[in-house]
Amino acid sequence: MFESGLWESDREFFHFCYLVTDGHKDRDPKLHAMRDAGGAMWLGGEMNRHGYVFAGPIFNHAADPNGPRRPRMDKKRLRNRLRRGKVVLVTTRPALSDRKFGDRKQIRRSYTLLERIIFRKVVRPWLTECARSQILLTDRAAAVSPEVKKRQTIIFRQHGDPKIQACGAIEDTVKWEQPEDGSTVAFLLYLEELWNGGPAVVVAWAQDGPTTMVWCRKLATEFRHLLFSSPFVMAELRPGPPAPRAESIDFADAWETRILGVAKHAA
Repeated sequence: MFESGLWESDREFFHFCYLVTDGHKDRDPKLHAMRDAGGAMWLGGEMNRHGYVFAGPIFNHAADPNGPRRPRMDKKRLRNRLRRGKVVLVTTRPALSDRKFGDRKQIRRSYTLLERIIFRKVVRPWLTECARSQILLTDRAAAVSPEVKKRQTIIFRQHGDPKIQACGAIEDTVKWEQPEDGSTVAFLLYLEELWNGGPAVVVAWAQDGPTTMVWCRKLATEFRHLLFSSPFVMAELRPGPPAPRAESIDFADAWETRILGVAKHAA
C-alpha cells in the first residue's frame, strides 16, 4: 500500500488507543496504560513493512458516562494531521453498544469527532450492535458468506473467556447454534480513505484483550495478506490449552483460526 507522490516521511501510522483505569472511576488514567497495546505492536510491525513509521498514539479519554458531551476538536488541525498517506490503527473493540446493554465489562467511549467518524464510516456499515455480551452484524456483512450469515447475531459468555454462547441468523432463531468447542470470533475492518484526502483506517479486534492480541499476531504472520485488502474480514478462533503465566505468546500457535468471510474491496 504505497501511495505514489508521497515522501517517505509522509507515510505514518497512529495508534488510536483507549486508556485503562486502575479501578478508580473518578481518577484520571495514566497515559502509558493503553488498551490492547500488544495487538498494536504486532500490527505495527506490519505497518513498518508497508512503509509506515509510528507517529505516536491518539489518546481517547473516556467521556462522562452520565451524559457524554461531544468534546470540541479542531477540524482543521485534525485534517492537517491526518491526511492522505497516514494510517489510523485501532486495536480495541468498537464500543458501539456498551452503554445500551450495560454489560459488566465496558469500554468507555470518548465521543470525539474522530471516534464518531470512524464508527460511522468504518464500523457501522458492518456492525449494527457491538458490546462485550453480543454482536449484531448488518445485512451487508451477513451477505459476505454463508458462514458469516450463520453468525449474524452472536451472544458471548461474559465471565471468563469470550466464548460464543449462542449464534445464528436473525430470521432463524429456532436453529441457533450453541457451540461447545470454546470458539469465539475476531474482525478486521479497513477503509482506504476516511474522508477526501484523509487517512486510511485499520480496525482489528476480538472480544477481549488476550484474544485481540492473538488475532493481531495471526494477522501479522499467517494472514498478513488480508491487511489493506478487504473492508470486512471475520474469523473464528478456537483457543488452545490454557497458558497461565506464559512467558511468550507462542501458545497462540495452538489456536485454530478459520476465516469465515472476506468482503470484496468494492463492497
